Amino acid sequence: MNCPIARAGQLARKQYDTDELSDCIKEECAWWQSELQNCIVYQAGMEIGTLCLFLEDIKNKMPHEEQFRK
Repeated sequence: MNCPIARAGQLARKQYDTDELSDCIKEECAWWQSELQNCIVYQAGMEIGTLCLFLEDIKNKMPHEEQFRK
């Protein structure tokens, strides 16, 4: 797995061909969640995606302007 934080640093420095900095160090990293065995950055992305789906469902259930026109 590649580290999204290290990869972002590489992209900012325009070092596209080096992969050794982007390797995940898992348990040694402060962003690693040992109970879920994943990176908090990836987990946050999944949680935000889930939240967007819930918000879209709420938006679709809201009354539309056309429903109140005579």
